[in-house]
Amino acid sequence: MKCFLQFRIVLRFLGPLFVCLFLVNCKKDDQPQQPQSLSDVFTDNANFSVLSAAIKHAALGDALKTGSLTIFAPTNDAFKAAGFNDIAAVTAQTPAVIRNILQYHVLKTKLPSASIPTGDNLSVEALNGVSLFITKTNNGFFVNGARVTSADQEASNGVIHTIDQVLVPSVLNVSQTIETNPNFTFVNAALKRIIQLSPALGAALNNQLATTENITVFLPTDDAFRTTSAFTTLGSIQNASAANVIVLANVLGYHAVRNRLFTHTLEALTNAGTARGSLTSLNNNRMIEVSFNATTRTISLKGANNGNNLANVLGGARSNIVTKNGVIHAIDRVLLP
Repeated sequence: MKCFLQFRIVLRFLGPLFVCLFLVNCKKDDQPQQPQSLSDVFTDNANFSVLSAAIKHAALGDALKTGSLTIFAPTNDAFKAAGFNDIAAVTAQTPAVIRNILQYHVLKTKLPSASIPTGDNLSVEALNGVSLFITKTNNGFFVNGARVTSADQEASNGVIHTIDQVLVPSVLNVSQTIETNPNFTFVNAALKRIIQLSPALGAALNNQLATTENITVFLPTDDAFRTTSAFTTLGSIQNASAANVIVLANVLGYHAVRNRLFTHTLEALTNAGTARGSLTSLNNNRMIEVSFNATTRTISLKGANNGNNLANVLGGARSNIVTKNGVIHAIDRVLLP
C-alpha cells in the first residue's frame, strides 16, 4: 500500500510534465515545413544530380537561394542527351562556361505557367541577358523547343519547370553559327565559294542569313552533302564552276523559311502525323512538304524535286539550335527546289 501511495504522488507531480512534453512534440509536428530554396530542391532530388553538380561548379548555389526566380531545370537525361554523360563531363568544362549555360535557364522573375499567355515564341530575357522563346499551346508548354515535362514546382524563392533538353545560349546569327559549327563545313564552304565567284549573289544570301529576323533554316550536314548531292567532297565545292555556284546558291536559299519554327511547331503543323503540312521557302517561294511520324517522333521534309526521298530533321543537340535571329535544324538530305 505504501508503494502504491508513493507511485500516486510521483504520478501527480510528473503527469503534467508528460502532458507538456506531449503538447510540445505535437506542436512541432504540426508546424508546416518551410519550402526549400531552388538550390536545395536540386540537391535533394536524384533526378537533378548533374544539375546540382553544375550549380556547385559554377558557384551559383547562393544566387539560387535568394530573390524571386524561375528556372527551367534539365534532368540528368537532358544533360546526357546534350553530351554531358555524367557529373565529370560537366566539371571538365570551365566554371564560366557552365555558369553561362545555367544562367540561360533562369529568369529574373517568378513566372508560373498560368501567367504565360497562349501563343508561340514569347521572348523573355534570361539571367545572362540572352533571349529565351516560350510557347504555350494545347500541345504543351515549351522553351526553345524543349518540352516542359513538369511545371510549377514551388520553392521558397521561385518556381521550377522541368525540361527535357539543355538550353544553349548564342549571340551569333545564323550565318555566324554556320561558320563556327563543325557539322556544317560543306554549307560554309558553299557560301564562301558563292561569295568568291558571284559577290552580289553571295552577299544577298549571306545578308539573308545574317540579318533577317525570325527565320528557320534547315541545314544539310556534311554527311548529307556527301551522300545526297553532286558535291561529295569539300574540294568539289571549293572548286565549283561559276555555273555550279548559281545552282548552289539556289539550293541553299531553298532551305530557309519564315518564323522561328521549333520542332514542336513543326510537329503540330502536320496534325501529329495525320496530314502533311507545308512551308514556303524564303528565297524563291517554293513549297517544302513537312510530315511527322508520331510513332518514331521523326519530322521529315521533302523538296519539290526530291521525288520520294525525305530529309529527316536530326534530333538531340542538332535540332532547335537557337541563334540571334532564328533557329537551325540539321537535316540528313539536301533539299532540291
